[in-house]
Amino acid sequence: MSRVDFSNTVLAEEGDTLTVKGFAKPVRTYAVMGLYDDLADQGRIIRRDQDGLALVIDRNKLTKKGKTEAIKALEEAVAQLKG
Repeated sequence: MSRVDFSNTVLAEEGDTLTVKGFAKPVRTYAVMGLYDDLADQGRIIRRDQDGLALVIDRNKLTKKGKTEAIKALEEAVAQLKG
């Protein structure tokens, strides 16, 4: 069984692991939350992707404290880019 990487297209959250007959190790499951483009259109995520930059912010997952920490991290990154 091969693995296909949709991480640049689909927002997914890791779920439980399953024991599957014929597989030596447990299999990880994922819940698909949606396509990045659709979620961005809905305002759930902020996404920027270009050479040298990959940014995904899931607004639904950020707590008030998490939002404050994210802003601080982004401001520090901007300061480093300007410096």
